[in-house]
Amino acid sequence: TQTQTTTPSVKYTIQCCPYTLVNQELEYICLMGKQFTRTWFRNPIGTTSWLHLVLVRCHPFEDGNGRISRLVSSIPLLRYGYPPLSIPMSKRREYYVAINQSWNGDHRSFVSCILQSIR
Repeated sequence: TQTQTTTPSVKYTIQCCPYTLVNQELEYICLMGKQFTRTWFRNPIGTTSWLHLVLVRCHPFEDGNGRISRLVSSIPLLRYGYPPLSIPMSKRREYYVAINQSWNGDHRSFVSCILQSIR
């Protein structure tokens, strides 16, 4: 399943899980999220990256998936004194490209987006 995400200037396509699998995916995210909360001290940036990626790709809500994903994935950052994840509109194109690259196994661009957003 794909969804079109629109910003004021550009449309982006993000691959999402099929609607029929959303509940199953959310259960998995909650289970793994609980396990990750026990190990945040190891890598809050990695935990933030994982949480954001799986939530935004699950796409469980009709609207606001990116905002909710950024909010939830900011929890590990906030617990370690970092600012919350915030992607300025000027960086949205890079952000959406990085989400797709990360889903395909290359996490460097997405981690870079996170690091830039907390500076």
